Amino acid sequence: MDGEKNGDEMKIKISSSFSGVISRGSYENSRPGFSAEVETEMAEGDDLIAFTNNVQKDLQKVCYENFKACEEQAVVERVTKERQDIRFYDCPECGKKHSSVSSITGWDADFFVPPHELQQYASQGNLYDLQAKHFIETGKWEPVEKIEGSWTDLVILKKGNLKLSVNGWNFPAF
Repeated sequence: MDGEKNGDEMKIKISSSFSGVISRGSYENSRPGFSAEVETEMAEGDDLIAFTNNVQKDLQKVCYENFKACEEQAVVERVTKERQDIRFYDCPECGKKHSSVSSITGWDADFFVPPHELQQYASQGNLYDLQAKHFIETGKWEPVEKIEGSWTDLVILKKGNLKLSVNGWNFPAF
């Protein structure tokens, strides 16, 4: 920040920047960076620190929003490259790209799991999580049936058509 007094006003330059890594974009670990600088005048008697802080926050917001737009574009480019069956259109209202509804309809047809089976897998995961947390808290590895809070998920697994294991793993041995 440079400052120069001119009568009752002080002319100052304030700058801010933002850079980051986009790890899931079209190019691995893309590193776009943005900076912004403004030359402005500050009235005599204004708090220099507060004024500078406010302007820097505004400038940093501009830089960050540019970074987020760059990240979004990189993700769209990656998906477009990997999934040529998905089409994107520019949205005039928000200025962003959106996928075509007809190109994503049925995208999961090859690995569809009915909701009642998905619930069984989720319940099994809940029980494994509950059992691991219990072990970490108490140091005891107990059958999940003996752990408070397991009843609902146990019923779902025992009544489910997949007949998934309730105690099919050993966290301490892992």
